[in-house]
Amino acid sequence: MPCCIVRRGGERMEHRVYVIENQYLVEIDYEKNVGSMNQTLTWTWELSIASKGEEYQGKAKDLTYGNEINWTPLLENNLSEELINKCKKVMHRHYNF
Repeated sequence: MPCCIVRRGGERMEHRVYVIENQYLVEIDYEKNVGSMNQTLTWTWELSIASKGEEYQGKAKDLTYGNEINWTPLLENNLSEELINKCKKVMHRHYNF
């Protein structure tokens, strides 16, 4: 249930509290062909998943290059896998700009 404060002039502030349920440290290997050789680069990600009832949010921070995924709704059944896939998309864009 949101909580709010109403001030003079019609201003209103409302907040919702999400409880951080899980935190993960995830390493993702990215393999890339460089000339005739395969190169493997490992990225380290810190993931957080929070909930408010049946509503879930996730965020991730790339500890290797400093990329971040801000709090975003998670909708799939496997929340950590959904967030890891978002990390992989960031990695793909990093190498294929």
